Amino acid sequence: MKAITKNFRLGFGSFIDKKLMPFVDPRPEKTNPVMQAEIFDRLNIPCFMAGVVVPNDGHCHLDKHGYYTKSLDQDYPSIALLHQKIKERKANIIFAVTEKNKDLYKQLSDALPDVSSSVGVLADDSRNIVTLIEEEYNKISQKIIMVDNANASQGLRLSYRSKCLE
Repeated sequence: MKAITKNFRLGFGSFIDKKLMPFVDPRPEKTNPVMQAEIFDRLNIPCFMAGVVVPNDGHCHLDKHGYYTKSLDQDYPSIALLHQKIKERKANIIFAVTEKNKDLYKQLSDALPDVSSSVGVLADDSRNIVTLIEEEYNKISQKIIMVDNANASQGLRLSYRSKCLE
């Protein structure tokens, strides 16, 4: 990335499901019949069923080893909370996912209005992560939309200048 731009910070995260029922399925032959019960048709809220009912507070709860300490105490962040945090940090999000999860994360990306997010497909062994980040960064940085309301104020003249990176 240093060859492309000097103005770049990278954060990396991964998604790991909660280590409690119903997120884990240690014995499918025993747990799947329970899912056929009529109550689960109307109450299919995994965090609620697991007893994780506290909404995500949007704060970072990592210990000194980088372990997230609130996974069993707080629900997953909502799309609205993700949107808020992305806007606060003026971040560009690249969801690097498997082909299997591409459509799901495309829906998530589409559900984040007025923020920059994109979805890229990782190779099975993730060997293309650097290429994926470079390609998605190039897509993000190719287009700039500038909006002003110069016509709203008489006597105000705006001009735009760019200083492109070489």
